[in-house]
Amino acid sequence: MSTIAPLGDGELGPVAEMISTRQLDPTSHVTYLGCDAPGIAGELAGYDRWRERLLVARDGDGTVTGALLADLDEARRRAWWVGPWTREPGDTALATALIDRQLERFGGAIDEQELAPDERNVWLCTLAEARGFKLETPSAVFSLELHAAPDGPDGATPARSLPLREADREAVAALHDALFPGTHTTSATLVTAARTDVRVIHLDGRVAGYVATELQPDGTGYVDFIGVADEARRRGLGSQLMRDVLGDMAVRGVPAVHLTVRVDKPGARSLYAGLGFTEERVIAPYRLGFSLT
Repeated sequence: MSTIAPLGDGELGPVAEMISTRQLDPTSHVTYLGCDAPGIAGELAGYDRWRERLLVARDGDGTVTGALLADLDEARRRAWWVGPWTREPGDTALATALIDRQLERFGGAIDEQELAPDERNVWLCTLAEARGFKLETPSAVFSLELHAAPDGPDGATPARSLPLREADREAVAALHDALFPGTHTTSATLVTAARTDVRVIHLDGRVAGYVATELQPDGTGYVDFIGVADEARRRGLGSQLMRDVLGDMAVRGVPAVHLTVRVDKPGARSLYAGLGFTEERVIAPYRLGFSLT
């Protein structure tokens, strides 16, 4: 029988190795982390207060048998469960025990929960449904090996984007709130976070769109948000924003870029495919106590 406790000294490596094995298998993959062990170790260490929020299951000889990280938004009383993973595929009993133990530790501070498995991770999808989680619109995960910036379109090119300026912060925050209400990153965080790079594109002197990216611990780039105001769409601004950030990352030597987009947005999926991105998987978001639809 496994014992469950916070991460111990010297355990990050074995935990990352166990998670890597499960992440490489679509039937046990979840979002929020990559697949290679060193990158996973770096990503885990990048979460807020990760040591106290990462629970590890061990068998009698100390072998890591499972793990679950609680990524908490205390203001929203929301928990994004990063995991759970179990050494034995589909160990529903252990996954349930990990979630229940986290709720015991933080339950008084949690009203909302999310699990986000690969849609092929049937056992975790089933567990989520059994616990009362509701499936919302899935998102496709795209990736691009980055060697150079994508070629631009023939003909007229929209204005180039620029790094976020102090004068644009309020307008970008308002656009973010309008396009992504209730999402995991608040507008205040978006325009102030040190690790987030925000570029802005203008039309007729006003903010018309923005893109927010991060450099992941494994060295790859992640496009967290891209948005264009309703009145500025169908003018190539989204494509220009993407080409600008991809070009910037290529110059900086970033080897690959990842992003997610809801499956009910065919225009966006077509945009990314046209830029050379490949669709890798579909993530199924299960939510309890809140909704982003």
